[in-house]
Amino acid sequence: MMRHRVAADDSALPSVELAACLAGAPHRRRNYLRLLTAVEGERAANVSTETLALAVLTLRCMEARGGRRTEHHLTETTRRLAGRQRADGGFGDLQTTLLAHQALTAVTAAGWDSAASLRFILSKRGEDGSLGDVRLTAAAIGVLGGKSLLHVTDTPCHRGQRVGETASLPSDGGRANSELPPPPPPIEVTLWLWIGSEPDLIYRQLVSVQQNASVFECLQLAAQLNKHFQFSSELWPNGHYIHTIDGYRERKEGYRFWLLYTLDSAP
Repeated sequence: MMRHRVAADDSALPSVELAACLAGAPHRRRNYLRLLTAVEGERAANVSTETLALAVLTLRCMEARGGRRTEHHLTETTRRLAGRQRADGGFGDLQTTLLAHQALTAVTAAGWDSAASLRFILSKRGEDGSLGDVRLTAAAIGVLGGKSLLHVTDTPCHRGQRVGETASLPSDGGRANSELPPPPPPIEVTLWLWIGSEPDLIYRQLVSVQQNASVFECLQLAAQLNKHFQFSSELWPNGHYIHTIDGYRERKEGYRFWLLYTLDSAP
């Protein structure tokens, strides 16, 4: 229900998608593209640091739990987030710094000073040892203990338990389940490029991608390995529209368009 109530403003989208990912809900491609559009390109300069941090956590969760390939997007967004660290070690106020620290730690980012960030957080302690209100103090305890929002599902939930019942917690031998499950192993995909009606030119490229990778993500990798697969596209509300590959742009005259075929075996 929460996903259906996301406003047109994309600032709330990362937190909603992160909650959905942690709950095990399937990823919605439309929201995934909205998330990338919100934190990349020219619009990224106007995105708040909190939104960037939540976007990094969301992409990390999608990669770990859904097998979606997010390396490129994580690299760019993480670099942008790390660049917002200030001279005092923080990223703004305490709440913003807590989120940024969680995000950058979750992806083992470079280009920022983790120790300075922790010193900033500890500098906000009051005489009673708290860091403001209960919510901020609880979040800070998690950060100081090396935890992040990605670890909220480590605590067993007991749905359907009646009031007054005592639940028996599963034993893990004393070891905390603090690691996200590893992504599924990659798969190999062969891309064939036919140019012309005969066809006149044929190119082939093998790529290794994560399971559930989109065709667009496969093409991105192929373009890095083979110049003939370099392409241009436009971002539409329902996804990327590819109009040019290997310098050949679609053309209405002569009905020249790019068509996509899925084959079970090599042609």
